[in-house]
Amino acid sequence: MSKFGLADKIKPKVSMDEFFSTQEMRDQNSISNKVHQIEITKLLIDVDYAWTVREESEEYAEILESIREIGIISPLTVVAAGEDGYRVVSGRRRKVIAEQLGLITVPCIIIDTDDEYLIQKIRNDSNLKTRREILPSEKAKAYKLELEALKHQGKRISTSSQVETKLRTDEIIAQNHGDTRAQVDRYIRLNNLIPELLDLVDEKSLKMRPALELSFLPDDTQRKVYKQAFIENDYKPTYDMCHQLREREEKQQPIDDAHIGMIMEQPDENKIHKNMKVTLRIRKMLPSGVRNTVQQEEYIIQAIKFFQEHGGEYEGL
Repeated sequence: MSKFGLADKIKPKVSMDEFFSTQEMRDQNSISNKVHQIEITKLLIDVDYAWTVREESEEYAEILESIREIGIISPLTVVAAGEDGYRVVSGRRRKVIAEQLGLITVPCIIIDTDDEYLIQKIRNDSNLKTRREILPSEKAKAYKLELEALKHQGKRISTSSQVETKLRTDEIIAQNHGDTRAQVDRYIRLNNLIPELLDLVDEKSLKMRPALELSFLPDDTQRKVYKQAFIENDYKPTYDMCHQLREREEKQQPIDDAHIGMIMEQPDENKIHKNMKVTLRIRKMLPSGVRNTVQQEEYIIQAIKFFQEHGGEYEGL
């Protein structure tokens, strides 16, 4: 009976990672589709494994509960490593949960390959398709590892057309996972951020566009920005602010604490533009005799007081 036949026995909220494999994995399973029970102690996680285990997440809790109740439905995918060990290609969370639940062995499918690019491709395909929440830092590292493996083996993939065209490596990664080449390049660029700033991108405290501008700064300058903007002050770095810092760096101009503070303390032009629109709208409603700023402010204050004294309520609230 196919493992897909168990879908109706699994709770609806169980992560798809637990019972669906990718087409890439199924294709590779044709090499050796026998499921092996392998001791957890023999399963090795790469030091640079891009996909994290977030035990505090709701998704992790759902997978844990599913494995506790019905076991591991989807086998881990592994490749042989040395005489008595196996690298985990896909299934790091399942391994961690199995250890947490005290399991001795876990079901695994052994892929017979030493192609590092294929290993990274399968790993990324599996996680991108099954994880509900994907952090920018995970995607950044995953794409970088796959790209490096692709370049290392000198792999080139061609398209069949009237004029055969060689694809760029970043285009190949994009086609593998449904992103554009520009998106792949942007994610890989995030690897140039210091860990503290990359964490802020994951937390959505620092947006992608300003983060990419900061990634062009040397590490020591990034640390100054991090300290100035996020530790010592409550600045909200915009794209324009970060672009100014990048321009100074490209022109080899000094960037010290004073320069960073001066740039970060600039008013947000977008907010100024919005405030100007509001001001112009108010001015049009004032009597013609109310001309200078002092008169305008006094008139608005009196209008608000009159409104409040007569029990007025703002209908928009």
